Amino acid sequence: MQEKLNNPSPKGRKPKVSSVTKQVEQILSRQFMKTLFWYKVTDQEGVKLEFGFDNQAFEELKRTSLGKTILFTDRDDWPAEEIILAYRDQYEIEQCFKQMKDPSWVSWDPCFHWTDHKIKVHSFYCFVALLLSSLLLRELANKQINISVPGALEKLSKIKEVRIIYPGKRAQEPVVVTMLTEMDRESKKLFEALELAEYVV
Repeated sequence: MQEKLNNPSPKGRKPKVSSVTKQVEQILSRQFMKTLFWYKVTDQEGVKLEFGFDNQAFEELKRTSLGKTILFTDRDDWPAEEIILAYRDQYEIEQCFKQMKDPSWVSWDPCFHWTDHKIKVHSFYCFVALLLSSLLLRELANKQINISVPGALEKLSKIKEVRIIYPGKRAQEPVVVTMLTEMDRESKKLFEALELAEYVV
């Protein structure tokens, strides 16, 4: 967030205090993050973000909340490390359910079906969409790009291919010119990371 504010895109929208505050709130939405980090968003010759780590709050959190968790499992053949990693990764499953409720991308709703067979088909292609979006995030993570499913799909959806056809003179074939819509810095980064240029007609 700080990097975006320090290096704004000349063609992008000018950040506002409200939008930056909303994004910071989302970044700090995980448990205890708002307790451990303080921030201040001001508008002085451009939006400025100040933030820091509260060591005193961290010490208080360690004294009152942070402790031991007892895990029960029937996976007797798993090593302890694998059990702990599986437990800590449960948030990813919860994130998938949250994504399925998103009305914009990879959503279960609306489901315009009533028979069991058609509902099963609907479930299948919703699952495939979720799987493909997860593979997309994995591919981007391998390219050192960390972004959410809605964020990635929103940026990619704005990349459009335009074909301009100029009629040829007399017996000549028409001239076809293919162009891409103008991309902001993030869209261009995704475009290059996914090597989408090879799919441009």
